[in-house]
Parts: sequence; C-alpha cells; structure tokens
Amino acid sequence: MKIERKMFSGVMNLDDPNESMPGTHHREAFNVLFKGNPGDMRIENIKGNRSVNNAGLQAGTNVCIGSYYDELKQRVFYFV
Repeated sequence: MKIERKMFSGVMNLDDPNESMPGTHHREAFNVLFKGNPGDMRIENIKGNRSVNNAGLQAGTNVCIGSYYDELKQRVFYFV
C-alpha cells in the first residue's frame, strides 16, 4: 500500500486549470479547517453541522461559500 503525503498551503484555487495548479493548492474544500504553519498545514474535518436561522439575510436563495473559525475567540465567520 502506497501512502502519499500532501502538503497544503490553505489556498483554494478556482482559476488555474488542474494541469498547472501548484501542488499545495486545492480546488475545493468543504467543512474543513487548515491548521499548522504555511508550507506544512494539515486539513481537519469540522465536526458536525447545524442549520442556523438568520433573519438578517435577504430573501431568496442564500448560499454559504466559505467560513473561517477564529480559534482565539472561538467564533465562526460565514461568507454568504
């Protein structure tokens, strides 16, 4: 069995074609956090999801395109 170790930089790259994408970039990442130092980051799965109602959102279809977890203050920023 071959084990391949990937190095990540935490950069989501939607612009470059797969053939020329740098090895440390990724195309998509859902429900994950990147932890560690640049050049030696690891991916950790976010444990659990739940729907959060927000009356401040505009009517229509709202889609979460990303999030960031602030470890220091233990809060999550959502990008909708």
